[in-house]
Amino acid sequence: MWRRRIIGIEMGSSSVKVVELLLGAGRRKTIGRTALLQGTGELGEFLKGELKLKPSDPIHVGFPSEKVAVHPVSLPFEKPSRVLQTLPYELEGDLPFSPEEMVVGYIPTGVKWDGQNQFLAFAVPVEAVEENLRGLKALGLDPRVLEPELVALARLAGEGISGAPPSFALLDMGSSKTNLVLCRDGSPVYMRCIPSQWEGEGESISPELTREIERTFRSVTFRGEASWPGAIYVCGGIVENEKAWTILKGLWDTPVEPMRISMMAGGRICISAEIPEHRFCIALGLALHGTDGKGVSNLRTGIFEYRPGLGAMKKKVALGTASILLGLATGLAWLEAEVDVRQRKLDALQKETRAIFRKAFPEVTQIVDPVLQMQRLLEEKKARHLTLLAQDPKTTVIELLRELSVKEQARTLRITELDLTGDSINIRGEATSYDVIEKAKNHWSASSMIESVEVKNAKKNPKSNLWDFQCTAKRKTS
Repeated sequence: MWRRRIIGIEMGSSSVKVVELLLGAGRRKTIGRTALLQGTGELGEFLKGELKLKPSDPIHVGFPSEKVAVHPVSLPFEKPSRVLQTLPYELEGDLPFSPEEMVVGYIPTGVKWDGQNQFLAFAVPVEAVEENLRGLKALGLDPRVLEPELVALARLAGEGISGAPPSFALLDMGSSKTNLVLCRDGSPVYMRCIPSQWEGEGESISPELTREIERTFRSVTFRGEASWPGAIYVCGGIVENEKAWTILKGLWDTPVEPMRISMMAGGRICISAEIPEHRFCIALGLALHGTDGKGVSNLRTGIFEYRPGLGAMKKKVALGTASILLGLATGLAWLEAEVDVRQRKLDALQKETRAIFRKAFPEVTQIVDPVLQMQRLLEEKKARHLTLLAQDPKTTVIELLRELSVKEQARTLRITELDLTGDSINIRGEATSYDVIEKAKNHWSASSMIESVEVKNAKKNPKSNLWDFQCTAKRKTS
């Protein structure tokens, strides 16, 4: 399962090379589909038809090396932001344009004995970048990365070349220019573009080009930047020209070999189909941009920074919108179901509350809000009880009941009803004889809690053979 893919495109003067790089788990890299197109006319059809290019797929395009100025620079720091701020002023004296008129980048090459960080810095005129981006836009391309082809070639050395000696050279020999990179211990130490085609008379190699290549080797060796290359790895169409290839291999004692993708990264870059590997080296180097974490070489910085439009984000926007709508619909459905369940519980609770209210207060005929009505009735009862309990302790209801109950034996007199209203006491009961009633009256009258007692009614009940009586009394309040 591939996590993502990157499309690398080398815009040559006579052909266009396209590489689809598939990135998987564990830094796994595989070359997918490739194309060697004759001109830019077939590029759009291949991207949309064969690759089924999506707006989210990053495109890395090569910038012509002949428009790039390269200089070695040493700085006491390596933080990318500081290096980029400093480079325009470091290169100002060597270039025919001001710092404001250039776009810069770099790749690190190591650390000197004095602790200075070494870089291969490059600069491109702002106008050249603008012109290149306009041309790509006319082809329907908005690349996320625009990188000099020289840097893409140098990146292949950083990937590691199987069997390479400590010092070696990379040559990308095209129909209009040759990109040259000299490497030491797997890192580029020198790179330049020779604006000369390799093809000479009779399909042989151009002698002017070979002399310039040899002069570069000798110059770099003389300055001590690198030793004479122990091997030369070549990519480009020259490998397929038997005559020119034979001449190139016999020019120096140094071994000359075709550059193959299978040689890189210890063979960890897989190839899904048989292809002319030497043709797609630059396109692969472009696709690998950002996977090594080395240097800052994207020309799309500052005013040229890549900003994907709504079209590039269309699918993500659509998926995000659909997810939001689905989430809202799910949330509303859940909320509606939850409201329905809670409403049913509320209805059942209200029904149960009304039943409890009717049972507790049967005297109430009309129920509007049982909770509020119950609260008011309870508050009224509580107020009455508090009024009674707030009186003098000597005349509290509990004390009064005790006073009435202990004055006579339960065997001869029984109180069946006691009604307390304010200071008035209404007593109903039954006794074994009228004398018992009189005796109880006298006892109650003598109580310190009762001011006066009067027998209102006393009548013998023939059925029970007991005397039913009613007395009224007045409580002492002070």
